[in-house]
Amino acid sequence: MTSLGKFTSTCNKDSFQLNARNPGYKYLWNTGDTTQKIWAKKEEWYAVKIYSPKCFVIDSTYLSFAKRLTIEFNTDTVGCEGDTLLLNPGWIFKQIWWNYTDTNHVLKVFNSGIYPLRIFYQGCIIDTFASVNFASPGFLKLPGDTELCAGDTLYISAKVNATKYYWSNGDTTKITKIFTQGKVWLKASFNGCYQSDTMQVAFTKKPVIATAAKVYTCAGLPGTIRITVPAGSVFQWLNGNTNKTRTFSDTGWHVFSLSNPCFTVTDSAYNGYYTRLAADSATTLSVCFEDDTMFTLSAKQSASYLWKPGNLTTQLIIPKKYGWYTVMRSDSGGCSETDSFHIIKKCTPDTLLIPNAFSPNGDGKNDFFKPSFVRHVNYEFRIYDRWGELMFRTNNIYEGWDGKYKATAVPEDVYIYIIEVSGYGIFRQLKGTVNLVR
Repeated sequence: MTSLGKFTSTCNKDSFQLNARNPGYKYLWNTGDTTQKIWAKKEEWYAVKIYSPKCFVIDSTYLSFAKRLTIEFNTDTVGCEGDTLLLNPGWIFKQIWWNYTDTNHVLKVFNSGIYPLRIFYQGCIIDTFASVNFASPGFLKLPGDTELCAGDTLYISAKVNATKYYWSNGDTTKITKIFTQGKVWLKASFNGCYQSDTMQVAFTKKPVIATAAKVYTCAGLPGTIRITVPAGSVFQWLNGNTNKTRTFSDTGWHVFSLSNPCFTVTDSAYNGYYTRLAADSATTLSVCFEDDTMFTLSAKQSASYLWKPGNLTTQLIIPKKYGWYTVMRSDSGGCSETDSFHIIKKCTPDTLLIPNAFSPNGDGKNDFFKPSFVRHVNYEFRIYDRWGELMFRTNNIYEGWDGKYKATAVPEDVYIYIIEVSGYGIFRQLKGTVNLVR
């Protein structure tokens, strides 16, 4: 018995062998062949008649060839160096092997080369490959970081031949001009592949001198000038001295220079003297504090003051003791001078003027009896009548007797007064009489 099958298929072959089996019999194919096996090369119906001694049988089949698959890789093109290409034969294929080991549909490719692919499709094995080539653009390299002098122009060339240029300042030419400092970058296209590079550009400016134009000191004292210079600058005085802090004893302008790789500037600083404050000679003052004398010591006009003793800082002070007083006067520049004052004691005896009568009648004239003093001193003032009874008593030099005793006017008569004076190491008692006239 034979069976060729109703349909027969093969995978991408030029011919296919059909077998009628049943060895020992006679065969007759519709192709004219009389062998048990024949090679079929076309798609069509094939029939065979097999003869036995008593009968024959007929069988037939249709032979078809599977079409050769064509795999197109959309990414099978030139890539840019540094890019990543994705290879995918298509999602209709259920089973694939990249490089005969990787079964992922999408293969990531980083390098140029041949990537084999085996596909299992409709019972057939298809071997193919993807060819990948990464293009290497030209080597783009800008100059290193550059420092120029202020006012200069920097010309920068890409030094490679590219199809397009994109500079950070907007230029699209191979060479560009730079006027300002900062980051400069270039992006160049090499037939769709890009490279970029950056550099820093700095401009050196003229040195800026930060210093006091004039320095003043007190007369006779040296003046110190300090020059502050920016980093990277070389400092030098006119005589070659390179110390930025320098002390001068002479007055006048002192020239120095400041330089960097691009510029040299000169300037000068002045050392001068303040006018010395006029100092008074020691002044002697005679006073008598015992009679409550009050006076002030005054210093000449200055910016600040310091008195000794006492550490007072005002221009005027009120001394209360005999002895030496000094004041140090300072001006706005810090220069100072000292003035001295010597206060000595000079007191004179008390002088009392005592009237011999008064008239307490309320007419506003001579209504009170009291002594008058040339100087104020400590004292006690008492009034007695002729029988020795105390009519009035006070220690106030400004208070007098109004001719009353216990708020009642006393009669006209002669009354006795006693005045006791003390001070300056002495004690005196003055006695006398006064006429009370109404």
